[in-house]
Amino acid sequence: MIANILGSDTLIVLVVAVVVLFGGSQLPKLAKNVGSAGREFRRAQAEAELGHSRTEATATVPPAAVLPAAVPADDMIVVSRSELRQHVASLMEERDSSSRR
Repeated sequence: MIANILGSDTLIVLVVAVVVLFGGSQLPKLAKNVGSAGREFRRAQAEAELGHSRTEATATVPPAAVLPAAVPADDMIVVSRSELRQHVASLMEERDSSSRR
């Protein structure tokens, strides 16, 4: 599909449109500006990659924090999932029976 977009007919029309829009005398300046912008972009990209690789190499991973053992509070209860489901079901039954009265 890309080959159809950049076919010979399209390329000729594109060149004619650029010449008409910018004029023959402006084309060298345009090409120079496009080339310098491309070089500047590649230079900035290389600097960014170099800076990233430097910071990645010098970055140290902090040691894992040692957490104290969890101490359950006096008001906390540890139950399994099945026990919790049974308790919720019994509470729902109580609620339903009390609302029927």
